[in-house]
Amino acid sequence: MKGIFSFLLASMFLPHVERQDEKHVYLITEVERLPQVIYEKKVLSINAYLRTAFHWKRGMDEGEKTVFSYVVSAKGQVTNLRVLEHPQVCSLCEQELLRLMKAIPRVVPAQRAGKSVAVKMTTIYHFEVAGSGKWE
Repeated sequence: MKGIFSFLLASMFLPHVERQDEKHVYLITEVERLPQVIYEKKVLSINAYLRTAFHWKRGMDEGEKTVFSYVVSAKGQVTNLRVLEHPQVCSLCEQELLRLMKAIPRVVPAQRAGKSVAVKMTTIYHFEVAGSGKWE
């Protein structure tokens, strides 16, 4: 009887623990696999997607950088997009970067212990005209 009671008691708390884990946002050092983007039938890192999809336009300045952060949810949605630092970055460059992040195609979420989890990412983007940006 004691064993059945313990099982029932434990099973009452398990759904609560799982819901808590879904809301937890991990750092990139805490996950086994980072989020990946499905773009033009290729599986790319988010960095590679941005390098590939970034479109240079007249008026964009080269050699500048911006720092931004975002969260990729356990369902593969990009949320909490914030520009953290942008010393004199041209507004066209920043607008294109934000446009790409908001229009990001299908994202395969990060993995931890075989489960999809939310992860916070911070990136420095260098704007260079060599056809794509450079990641640091």
